[in-house]
Amino acid sequence: MCALGTGWPQPAAASDFWDSIRGAPRGAGPAAERVRRGRAALSDNRSDLALLAIGAVQPGEPGEAELSIVLGRAQAMAGQHVEALASFERAATLLDANAIVSEADVLGMARVALQANRLQLALRALYGHADAAERPQTRAALRVLEGHILQALGPSNVEQAIVAYREALQAVPEHASALLGLALALHRQGAGEAALAIAKRVRDPAQLEQSMLESALPRAERSARAAVWRESIADLSAARAAWHEAMQEPGPWREHARATLLALDAAQGRPRKAGANVGSP
Repeated sequence: MCALGTGWPQPAAASDFWDSIRGAPRGAGPAAERVRRGRAALSDNRSDLALLAIGAVQPGEPGEAELSIVLGRAQAMAGQHVEALASFERAATLLDANAIVSEADVLGMARVALQANRLQLALRALYGHADAAERPQTRAALRVLEGHILQALGPSNVEQAIVAYREALQAVPEHASALLGLALALHRQGAGEAALAIAKRVRDPAQLEQSMLESALPRAERSARAAVWRESIADLSAARAAWHEAMQEPGPWREHARATLLALDAAQGRPRKAGANVGSP
């Protein structure tokens, strides 16, 4: 468990979450017991029991914030993603800067929000927690998620993303998700050689797949990481396909994927027919 804190640089266009929110439960009581039983059920991967333990959360009831977070985690585990996001948004208006939440609460809330491309909510869930995390593995996981979210927000936040990835690697050297996130961030800054050297440190395709499963990234961001890794092992055909996939969805990095695809085509001497779309076969 950790207390919510501060200390992480504010990203561009993000609000100060913890200064603007109020009201988490403390100590014993019915709400605390519901939260305890809900978390225990989630630890056993029993979303059904967690949903029963939390029940309906009434506006204004004691413990509404923590109850809403655990309810959101249970809903996400049960595949109720819209409901989970609503529960997390509700919690985000209620927690205060001294609230005690579990690391699983923080990671669960941030991952669901990131997967739904609700980047500001994901960032708010993480704000300040990495500094308070005691275990290196948890600190790394929090920093990696921070980096993923900041990078997905676009070019104005990529420097902060790089800092987050480097701090994750200080906690857990050779952390695959941190390496791939850092490699992509450097690639997007134009440091191609450095990016490929870092991506190449992820030696096993299984590490790539596991990283994608753990990250909860939007599709375009997953494809871009796969593309950089494929480039690093000189699998240019697969890299080209991954960059093509990365540019299919709108977002702040779409033009980077397009430009990289053009550069790969030029390097391979791949002819393009007049009027053909970029990346077309």
